[in-house]
Amino acid sequence: MTKKFSILILSAVIFIAGCKKDSLPGGPKGPQLPEQINFSEHDLFPEGLAYDPTHNWFFVSSAAFGTVGVVTADGTWNPVVTDDKLTSTTGLKVDKVHHRLWVCNVEGGIGAYDLNNGQRIFYTDLSMLLPGEPLFMNDEVIDPDGNAYVTSSAAPVIFKVSKNGSASVFFKDNAFAVNPDEFGFNGIQYNSSGYLLVAHTALNQIIKIPINNPSNYKAVQLGAGLSFPDGMLLSKDGKQLVVVSDDKVLSFISKDQWESASLSTSFSTGPVFATSLTSDGKRVYVVYCHLDKLLSGQDQDDYTIQEVPLKNPDKF
Repeated sequence: MTKKFSILILSAVIFIAGCKKDSLPGGPKGPQLPEQINFSEHDLFPEGLAYDPTHNWFFVSSAAFGTVGVVTADGTWNPVVTDDKLTSTTGLKVDKVHHRLWVCNVEGGIGAYDLNNGQRIFYTDLSMLLPGEPLFMNDEVIDPDGNAYVTSSAAPVIFKVSKNGSASVFFKDNAFAVNPDEFGFNGIQYNSSGYLLVAHTALNQIIKIPINNPSNYKAVQLGAGLSFPDGMLLSKDGKQLVVVSDDKVLSFISKDQWESASLSTSFSTGPVFATSLTSDGKRVYVVYCHLDKLLSGQDQDDYTIQEVPLKNPDKF
């Protein structure tokens, strides 16, 4: 199934479900995470994935319902964020410094939620910044100051949202515009040397965007081709980038601050429509979302969080 799926189709099938929770289940102590975690929830379609070291579990989003849940090491899923603002959720990021979970809502917004009880801290409507333009909020990354950089896959824009919820347009360039049935900006990562790495799905590229001079962007010269890149994950030292690329997960290593990079690992997921990546600090995991079933109107109950075996494991 190609990653050039229609934004209009996905928007047509989202709806709100769930009930409020006062606190998150479980606690910080738990079993060692296995290589593979299988979990079930009818028509969940968990596009986003984020590991929470505070509770030793994974947050997963829902492209169909908007509900954000947690998956524990034994494969138990529980809903934890059911904000009525959230209609179709995609990218997730845990900010353990500020004790919050950031959640992308496809229909033009992003929210921050308390890690301990799932309650909303704020919700920012980004559509107000670009009235009349199509938006499809896809992924976010958090900088050391607690600001979020948020990608839109429908418009060639990256937003910046402060830790207090105020928002601005950080980057916009029509060179990255896409057709209605294509995805543009997708996964995004922050490098401590002062730039963003952003996947562009339709162009099959990783774009390097300097924080202090966004207009001075350039495509990373990769040693292997990408196929509809989606979620990404950057190692702590900033030298290894893991990318979901259609039915594979690829890792690249750069020795020149992402002017170029060489292929290190190629891991085949098979036809499971993998989307997002996260790490428990030592190992990298990818979620098998089966989003193609949602787009074709089919049901799906079973999902997998799978460790990606890297040839050159790093701290993530």
